[in-house]
Amino acid sequence: MRVFWPNSGIQRSEGLVVGWRIKDTLCVVDIVNSWINDYQSLSKTTLATGIGCPLSLLGHARPAQSTKTGLGEGITFWLNKGKIPISSSEPIQVVVYLPPDSTRLRFLRTSTPFKGDKNQAMAGQDGYGVSQTSSTEIEDINEIISLINVSRVAQRGLSSMATSESRRNSVNNDQLNWSSSVFHLLVILFLPLRICAQTLYLMLNYHTPSGSLRSFSSTIDQVALRLSQGLQGPERFMSTRQVGLGIEVRSERYIQFWNTVWLVFNDVILGYTARQLILLYSPFIQHLIISSIKKYLVELPIIALKWLNDWPVGLKLNTPLSQFFCTGLGWVMRQWGDIMILHLDTLLPLIIRLFALSSLGGLTLTLSLPKDTITILTSHLYLCHMLMRYIFNWQLDSLSGLWNLFRGKRWNVLRQRTDSYEYDVDQLFLGTLLFTVSAFLFPTVLTYYGLFALLRAATVASQNVLTWAVTALNAFPLFELMLRIKEPSRLPAGVHIKLKPVSGEGIGENSNGRLAITHVLELKNSPKTISDILFPSSTQI
Repeated sequence: MRVFWPNSGIQRSEGLVVGWRIKDTLCVVDIVNSWINDYQSLSKTTLATGIGCPLSLLGHARPAQSTKTGLGEGITFWLNKGKIPISSSEPIQVVVYLPPDSTRLRFLRTSTPFKGDKNQAMAGQDGYGVSQTSSTEIEDINEIISLINVSRVAQRGLSSMATSESRRNSVNNDQLNWSSSVFHLLVILFLPLRICAQTLYLMLNYHTPSGSLRSFSSTIDQVALRLSQGLQGPERFMSTRQVGLGIEVRSERYIQFWNTVWLVFNDVILGYTARQLILLYSPFIQHLIISSIKKYLVELPIIALKWLNDWPVGLKLNTPLSQFFCTGLGWVMRQWGDIMILHLDTLLPLIIRLFALSSLGGLTLTLSLPKDTITILTSHLYLCHMLMRYIFNWQLDSLSGLWNLFRGKRWNVLRQRTDSYEYDVDQLFLGTLLFTVSAFLFPTVLTYYGLFALLRAATVASQNVLTWAVTALNAFPLFELMLRIKEPSRLPAGVHIKLKPVSGEGIGENSNGRLAITHVLELKNSPKTISDILFPSSTQI
């Protein structure tokens, strides 16, 4: 028989042992003076805690110095000064556990398989094997862990049977009602602001044939996200205080809400820091932006076009087509550079002040603005890329169709397949000429398309870096990391068992029906690792 015994919360060394019984497993809660109708009614009403397993009488507890034999209903336990069994009237296996405090959202959680295997060799000493004397299966262990999670509540209920507890409950209810009234009053006071935020949020999420407004701009998307968090904040806060939820659901909602709050506050603090840096180094930033645009967005693409036009590394392109691409695309680059740099000299100070002002909304908003700015500043590269992609795709389609004609086949639109077809001599002759011309022009088109594809990839990569930074600031598990350092018991990822010797008077005495207990198994929490917090797996335990 396995007995789960609490190592805290027991105030008596002698009395009646109460708890839960599951098959051949006992889960002890506390020791009481008498098991009267009051305790029984209490266990059926308030201590069942939704599990459907009321408290029952399990046996008797006596000090280690007691010479009384183990008579009466249930097992008799002899306890040491730490109120841990050191002998019993029946052969048992003692598993000591620390009752988790549900008011602080502490609880235990099992994993599959049960994390006691690594200590099984040690636990085999003195007949304390993990699976030698117990028939408890994994589902029974899950039920036991659920009972252990409410053992602290049961202890408090058994220790507060006086009328003062009911008064305390009424006071707590009054405080809860008062805080709820204050919350509803604040909701009414901020109702106009909420209506404006809700209207703006609906406008930003309004779907058009081209998509919603927030899908076109990273800055608008970040504003919509903050509006959503502000609108859902009161409901999410009240959900953390909702009565009747399981401890795991309450803990998850609590962590999610306060993680969002911490991220928003840290985002604002980092944004204010970024604002001071922008204002401090604004002349340097202005010079850096103008020089970077001239060098990387105008001069570098023109140099690359001229380099391709000069037959680089022996790559012989079609001269007339290459000169056409170099002249036409280079003209686009120069015209865009002249217009953009002319207006940047006058608008850039205002843009920098706008960046500094946006930093008050958080660092995420400051990082979203450069992403949209990169989209505007690289519009000429995007235009050239789309143009070359269209020509490249047209070339591929033409070569595909002419290749089918050259082989005596054609594409059947109705059946969506390639069928054989007999062409006239004129058709074959014309198709062969066009195929030959297209084949010789294709390397030139492919080369210029590859150039602008690389420039487009570099632009998207720089935007993705900003996107990842914004995503990290919006979803970083900051609150969980703080809990992992401060209170790991609130982030359970499983349990493990350690073998622990028990000390006290009476060890080794097997007289008068007392069976000595030399070692106990200690049930301990296994918190989440840092890697599990930062990189959560898709499979939830």
